[in-house]
Amino acid sequence: MKSWNRIGFIKAIFVLVMAALNMMEPVYYNLNGMGMVLQITIGSLVAWMLFGILINYVVIKVTNGSFVSPQWNDNPLNFKKPQIFLQFAGISILIFGFANILGVLIQSASFSFFGLQNISSGMGLLLSLKLSKYLIALRRN
Repeated sequence: MKSWNRIGFIKAIFVLVMAALNMMEPVYYNLNGMGMVLQITIGSLVAWMLFGILINYVVIKVTNGSFVSPQWNDNPLNFKKPQIFLQFAGISILIFGFANILGVLIQSASFSFFGLQNISSGMGLLLSLKLSKYLIALRRN
């Protein structure tokens, strides 16, 4: 936190406020069957991972750029470097998922599959950054 700039603090405050709101009014739905839970969880992980890889590849190809490892202090609205936005979105969605699960546990002593879906979506976006970096470096060699 000592090395955060203004953008880092704004992003942290945004995530904290949205997570608090998500915990106070969590989204809850019940799924019938473990198969449906696995399909939604794994499906969102794979879909968001593929989406992130596609976005990274297309933007880097169009702008003739290179992969930039994102830092927390970077501006997420820099559209020439989609990695920064994908990192911010992935971390945010991951935290919102944990906040949703915690809110549902506190309010109704149940488990939120929507929160689990958010966690898998956030993990998919963060994994897409790692895979994109690997695939782009592999393609250039």
